[in-house]
Amino acid sequence: PEMLDAAKRLMDSLHWHGVAMVEFKRRHDASFVLMEVNPRLWGSLALSIDAGVNFPLGLWWVAGGQSVSPQPRYRSGLRTRHLSSDLRWLGANLLADRKNSLLLLRSRLLSFLELGLVFLNREEWDHFQWNDPGPIIQEFAQACRSLLGSVQRQWRVRSILHHRNRIVQRAISRLNGVHRSKKATV
Repeated sequence: PEMLDAAKRLMDSLHWHGVAMVEFKRRHDASFVLMEVNPRLWGSLALSIDAGVNFPLGLWWVAGGQSVSPQPRYRSGLRTRHLSSDLRWLGANLLADRKNSLLLLRSRLLSFLELGLVFLNREEWDHFQWNDPGPIIQEFAQACRSLLGSVQRQWRVRSILHHRNRIVQRAISRLNGVHRSKKATV
């Protein structure tokens, strides 16, 4: 409540009318400090919409001179995930060196199965709606292109390293042959 009051006072003093995210950080002594004010819609907006609070629609109503209805009931405990980021992390987790104690890793099977939580209605994916699958299809295609590009780059690097190693091995073989022939003639 104190942070909400401070945010309201700050925005009122700026004569602000519109969307803004006011972010605070709580100190160890329970006081708080202002971190930033973002006068725009935020990156995790999909979570609020999936939970039942449609900020863009409310903003549209305000811009059109309509009154905004009271705070709707919203679904709490919902998690929203970003599919392409999850796929990148899944790939990194699957290929990670399990012997490296500095890496924060999860079970490969559990990480893969987590992607299915959206089908159990326990999580949502950003920009995914059953009645409009276009955005998620586009994001999935972009993630696949990115993954394919990464695999191609790794393949090229391995090919270059393999070729370089063959050249080095040939040079070493020739040098060994030169050293042997000099020893024989001495």
